[in-house]
Amino acid sequence: MFIYSLKLALANLKNRPDLTILTIALVGIGLALLTTMTTMSHQSSKIPLMHKSEKLHTILLDSRDTNAREINSIRRMPRLTYIDAENFLNADTPNMEKTYLWKTNAFLNDAESKSTPRQVRIMAGQSNFFTLFEIPFLYGQGWSSEDDANASQSVVISHEMNQHFFGGENSVGKTIQINSTPMTIVGVTAHWTLPSRFYDLSFGTHPFDDVYLPSTLALNIELPRRIRCWDKDNAVRRSFALEDVAGLKASECTWINMWAQIENPTDVTNYKSFLDQYVNEQKSFGRFPREANNLLVNVENFMLRMNAGFNNDSVMTILSWLFFAVCLVNTIGILLAKYMGKVPEIALRRALGAKKKVILSQYMIEIGFISFLGGLLGVFLSHFGLIGMMYMRIYQSDYSFTVAAIEHGYQLDWVMIIQALLIAVGSTLAVSLLPVWKICNTPPAGQLKAQ
Repeated sequence: MFIYSLKLALANLKNRPDLTILTIALVGIGLALLTTMTTMSHQSSKIPLMHKSEKLHTILLDSRDTNAREINSIRRMPRLTYIDAENFLNADTPNMEKTYLWKTNAFLNDAESKSTPRQVRIMAGQSNFFTLFEIPFLYGQGWSSEDDANASQSVVISHEMNQHFFGGENSVGKTIQINSTPMTIVGVTAHWTLPSRFYDLSFGTHPFDDVYLPSTLALNIELPRRIRCWDKDNAVRRSFALEDVAGLKASECTWINMWAQIENPTDVTNYKSFLDQYVNEQKSFGRFPREANNLLVNVENFMLRMNAGFNNDSVMTILSWLFFAVCLVNTIGILLAKYMGKVPEIALRRALGAKKKVILSQYMIEIGFISFLGGLLGVFLSHFGLIGMMYMRIYQSDYSFTVAAIEHGYQLDWVMIIQALLIAVGSTLAVSLLPVWKICNTPPAGQLKAQ
């Protein structure tokens, strides 16, 4: 019986082909916009390093003045001071690996000045940064812990910088200059496809860093720091950010991101207790004047708390659902127009003994096939919609982003393709029940009498 209904459904597609094509187009266009928006939201909400996201924790302490505004978002929590970062790094806390890092920038040039100098994004940190965050290498490796202690002039560059300055060849052992300071390249990172740059707490999908070097070295050559200072240090903030490294180290200005990989929940609980004890102890020295607000947040919880509010992606997703709903409402009208002409035929079939459920299944199979074609069209169009949104993002950034840097956030995956097809078929079948049910329940006697 199913094969018979399928044959009838496929044959009936030739009935009013213009309306069939219009129905496919309506479903496809509405689904394309919906899939474009939901894919962007899906890609931006992916959790980086999912296999260890529950183990990677960032440490946040509220060291601000008493007159500072209340914090209403986790993203507004300050980073750590140098004092706290060093204390945590050197504290005897077993069963965990710790690292800290901070952002800066400089000019990069090869030693022979054969290539155009580039202003680059730099991440200064510890040697275990690369293993903790599983950064892949194209050539070489990261620097050693001894390089951290000795502020060795070792540097890791990205594959983009390696391509620009060395034509993509193995540049390990070669010299490159940061501002005017010569550095030895010890490693070149491969293309990194994390969903977002979580390790600096920006969670942005913009380009990753161009250069990585030891924090001690970055401080020795006085690379600029992106810092936040409170009332006591605000007057000398510029000096701390550009020149006075010793003053910055002793200040309450915050600028360092601290991370700890903690393997089991018991150690997490113990470390939270350690943070509470640490802050209480520091309060006795006149620090941390506000009520204690100590956070130990893993990557997964951080992203969930960030995405809990309403944002632009949420608004665009809601609007795309509304547009798809409008397309479905118009689909009902088209199907009514398409099938009302078939009422006399249905009446005759029912008079000859055809069961209502057989007729109903035939038309639902036909609509399912039409909606599947609309789903395929929607997936196809959404691919180009995502490309358009990606280039719009690049244009809005004044071309500071490259396609390679952000394309991972604008790609369809199998999850979104299957979801799109299920939405197309399921929703179209649901809204089609009304017109199909209406024509199947038309009394056959009246139609036959009219004939």
